[in-house]
Amino acid sequence: MTTWRERAHAFIATLPIPADADAKSCRKIFREHGHRFHGGTYWGRKAWGKATRETLIRRGLVESPLKAMPLLPADIIFPFRQERSDP
Repeated sequence: MTTWRERAHAFIATLPIPADADAKSCRKIFREHGHRFHGGTYWGRKAWGKATRETLIRRGLVESPLKAMPLLPADIIFPFRQERSDP
């Protein structure tokens, strides 16, 4: 039994995406063919969005959100990590 995500990746592999396509043209192709895949279903739309992002990351057209996420500055202290200063 295949999952929505596996089917989305298989469907994306059949799309006519040129090898030298940029992120904008890939997204346009994904928008044009997305409804053919998910048919408006909730889980289909979720899987389609995730599969298209993964495809763009794999092709190197967008950066992974985990790499783009900035680290917290050193001056931010969470309440559970505060050092107690008992007199």
